[in-house]
Amino acid sequence: MIEKKTIAKLNFIDGANKKKSMTIPNPVAEFNADLAQKAMDEIIEANAFEVEGIAKYVTKDRAETIETVRKTIYSAKKV
Repeated sequence: MIEKKTIAKLNFIDGANKKKSMTIPNPVAEFNADLAQKAMDEIIEANAFEVEGIAKYVTKDRAETIETVRKTIYSAKKV
């Protein structure tokens, strides 16, 4: 069995200058740099994520898509 998966990973710097990321499963096929930057800007502007008084997403760092292919070569389970 072959399973293909794509995620978008949005990377930020938090209020303590540490790297934080957000992953989005199955982004739209048109997902590109412009959409990524717009989404990241909106996340930052919303200022809706905070952990122990530190803003989680303060500055854009990078965005990427990650595609994986998983191929089961053996399984004890009968399909």
